[in-house]
Amino acid sequence: DKNNDKNNDKNEIIASKIWLNPYSREVWRYNVDLAIEAAMLGFDEIQLDYIRFPAFVNLDRYNLAVAPADSKVEIINDFISYAKTRLGEYGIPLSIDVFGLTTSGSDLGIGQDFSSLAAKVDYISPMVYPSHYAPGAYGLAVPEKEPYFTIFKSMQDAKRELDGRSEKLRPWLQDFSLRHVYGVKEVRDQIKAAKALGLDSWLLWNPSSRYTWQAFRRNDLVAKKQQVSVVTDRGKGDQNVKVDTRKSNAEKDESKERVTDRT
Repeated sequence: DKNNDKNNDKNEIIASKIWLNPYSREVWRYNVDLAIEAAMLGFDEIQLDYIRFPAFVNLDRYNLAVAPADSKVEIINDFISYAKTRLGEYGIPLSIDVFGLTTSGSDLGIGQDFSSLAAKVDYISPMVYPSHYAPGAYGLAVPEKEPYFTIFKSMQDAKRELDGRSEKLRPWLQDFSLRHVYGVKEVRDQIKAAKALGLDSWLLWNPSSRYTWQAFRRNDLVAKKQQVSVVTDRGKGDQNVKVDTRKSNAEKDESKERVTDRT
């Protein structure tokens, strides 16, 4: 009955009644068994998602048995430690996805403590999609329209939380559109922001697996050499200058000049 399924909590954004119990050791074993099976099949990394409690909901509807002494943060941390220990026998890296706002130091009530989780895994990937930030976040009127600054500020927070362990940081970036259309510029702006903070690793997400490949094309695939004539001040007359306008990457122009005397 749809009427009986309605929940009057205005903060609730999840409609499903099904959520695996984070307190259940049986659930832990089942998930890690699947990860081990993937490792044995040859996958070179295990990445865990949804390692959290339900967000923005009344947990009573999920009938999650809670041990009084265990906080949500402790339970999620314990599960990751368990997964890391078992997967360690197979020598395979373990990475996790977390909510973007956890980089600011709060577990958001879902048990994801950014700093302590990062200490237990090889890579941590906060989902810092600009479209998921509320107006005013990071002092931005509409973060979705400011992809560079949203990523830059969120990664600043993340690096501060990691305190020197930023090699573990590999953010999820946005390659999909919600209220604001995302294209080449928006995707590149996010990548530029990550690189500006020394992050060379990142992941892109598009729920339909339709990615903006143009954002990754090197300019040297399409650029043409230009030939111009200049006069030097060395009294040798005209010189032929070939300017190679190809770029080594999409962000930085590394033009090279080759000068040949014609005197």
